Amino acid sequence: MRPPRNNGKQALTGAHVGLALVISLLLTACEDSGPVEDVFLFEGEVAYQGSQIHSLVTREEGIARFRVLSLTPRLYEVSSGTTITVGLAVGRPDGEDCAASFRANAVVGSVFSIGLEKETEYCVEIFDPGTLPEDALVAYTVSVTSG
Repeated sequence: MRPPRNNGKQALTGAHVGLALVISLLLTACEDSGPVEDVFLFEGEVAYQGSQIHSLVTREEGIARFRVLSLTPRLYEVSSGTTITVGLAVGRPDGEDCAASFRANAVVGSVFSIGLEKETEYCVEIFDPGTLPEDALVAYTVSVTSG
């Protein structure tokens, strides 16, 4: 004697219960995970005596970490053992300028932690601090993590 045919209703009901459980667990995990970090990535090129300005708007108040990920020479040779240095400034936009409240020289791997206010526009300026040769063009990548 053959067992009665399953018309799929029990399997479908079981799948719905399992799916509801997974969704419930994911929602609970998301609620308990805390604030989400904002990550900004800025790339560009800075020339001799030049600068580039980028902007960001924070969602939350807190400490932001500014990291210089890469500095790559373009159009000129760098001697072995020479470190490329650029300037990094953080402040508030002022027309086409960046009114910096923080300014430092930076090399690859530099990390600066700066307190930022909630829902505020900031500028990040990468500039030649007087260390680049006249024919210099340096490609850079800077990340900012806040939240």
